[in-house]
Amino acid sequence: TGLPIPGGAAINATTVLFCLEFADKFTLSPKVFVVMLFAVSFLMVSTIEYNSFKKFELLKRINFNSLVSAILIFVFIAVNPQSALFLVTFTYVLSGPFNLIKKSIRRNAEDKVETHN
Repeated sequence: TGLPIPGGAAINATTVLFCLEFADKFTLSPKVFVVMLFAVSFLMVSTIEYNSFKKFELLKRINFNSLVSAILIFVFIAVNPQSALFLVTFTYVLSGPFNLIKKSIRRNAEDKVETHN
């Protein structure tokens, strides 16, 4: 449980790369980075569950839509690595809290159905 250490390191590193890529378009206050570091630190020690890639089977049978999606993601990463890697890691970091909220909403809906029966 909690954000894996490589995920925390990846979001910090890709944030720096992303900001360097777009430094001429905008600048962020150092306070934003401090808040982000605290948020990532909290997620790393939290009990929020994240998907694990330990049992990721690359050669398992996948459907066509998943294959096309994976190819498009790889092309996006190859074309613009700083933005793409930031987006991928940011999505992964947010997936834990999002899944927690989704699970909580689903559990509340099931509890309401059980109380009405």
